[in-house]
Amino acid sequence: MSVAGAFVGGLWAHAGRPPVSSGLSESRRGGPAQPLGLRSIIVYKTIKGWVELTLGVGLLALLPVGLTRWLAVAAVAAPSDLAPGNSARIAEWLAQATSHHRIHLTIGVLLLDALVTLVEARALARRLWWAPWLVVVTVGSFLPFELAGWLADHSPIRALLLVVNALVVVYLASYAWRAHHLGASGPVAGLAAV
Repeated sequence: MSVAGAFVGGLWAHAGRPPVSSGLSESRRGGPAQPLGLRSIIVYKTIKGWVELTLGVGLLALLPVGLTRWLAVAAVAAPSDLAPGNSARIAEWLAQATSHHRIHLTIGVLLLDALVTLVEARALARRLWWAPWLVVVTVGSFLPFELAGWLADHSPIRALLLVVNALVVVYLASYAWRAHHLGASGPVAGLAAV
């Protein structure tokens, strides 16, 4: 098995899916396996959190060795190579984006979002009753800003992120609502039965 296969297999197991070779239909926690949608959200949030944590720590480690200076030089040199017709506008944008304050802000936001995302993934994987609501509130609170950003530039990447996050909110809200209305109690019983 490849390293990537073991990593993804470990994520699925972390998300509540039993090991493939076991032939069991129940998770390691003793309850029914979690639905595919929930497992997918857990895997997505786990990968996103670790990528953000890696980027944040990597950028933080590069600060003492001149990250800001290197990005400023790249900001001046890159526009003429990337888009000769718009080089002045690109140079201005890159100069603003690579300021010392913006880089520190970006690192802080990456690390904070990584922490919140990993807590969400872990809480969902542990089937805590409040976990879906945590994700609904944290992800849902940014949807208006994501919509405003997409309306400002109509970027396909922003549109994709908006749609994915909206689907996560709708899925988890309905999932948590159904679990609550089934009348189950305890962290495992309520979420495993849905």
